[in-house]
Amino acid sequence: MSRRIQRMECPQITRPKHTSLAPIIEDKLTNSSGSIANAELIVMKFGTNSITKDAWICRKRIRKIARVVAGLMEQGKEVVIITSGAVAVGLEKNRTRERPKAQSDLQDLAAEGQHGLMGIYEEAFKPYGIGVWQILLTHHNFKDNPEIRNVIERINNAFRKGKVPILNTNDPVTKEELLPTGSHAFSDNDPLAALVAKCKHADALVIFSDSGTQGKGGGESKQRATDIAKESGVDVLVTSIKNMDSIFRR
Repeated sequence: MSRRIQRMECPQITRPKHTSLAPIIEDKLTNSSGSIANAELIVMKFGTNSITKDAWICRKRIRKIARVVAGLMEQGKEVVIITSGAVAVGLEKNRTRERPKAQSDLQDLAAEGQHGLMGIYEEAFKPYGIGVWQILLTHHNFKDNPEIRNVIERINNAFRKGKVPILNTNDPVTKEELLPTGSHAFSDNDPLAALVAKCKHADALVIFSDSGTQGKGGGESKQRATDIAKESGVDVLVTSIKNMDSIFRR
């Protein structure tokens, strides 16, 4: 059940005008706490290091996500999940914790792991009677109005039917999350999350980012995502998954 009339023409990703990589991760909920807690439409982005342990998916953390999101939905809020993790599931399926460096190998693991990742989310939401929808995207989906309209329609239909839309970069056919380069890269899904928040006119974007997030590239992508969202009036918080319960407590 969507509360907004959706406008099209969402801008493409561009590099921020500044180059500062000052830390943007907040360990405390400062000025954003009230607005985040009161948000009605929330985009949550979970980076690889937030939902993995020793290179594999941490099911306990996925269950925590499901519990918090189910609670928000019970309050009448709408939640979009942007998640990494397909490669991590692929690693687990192959019984290895060593992440390969070659793009093709990473894409193979993502192809093997994506359906398993959705299965883990599905199991986590099952106790709450909530189904999940998988939506795989690349930056090409945000280049013209018909594509954007399709993305928004899928998300709106998920809300209308009481499902949780779970989005990820389509890693097997694009390298933009796995080996991000250029101004259109979806590094660890950060700009993807910001574009979804922008085009869906979300109230808040919460980026859950824990230690180990891709160094300088990870910092750049989070700054770019923050710029995209804030320019559209979306409140942004970058924090640890450890703070997930307290963020939405009124």
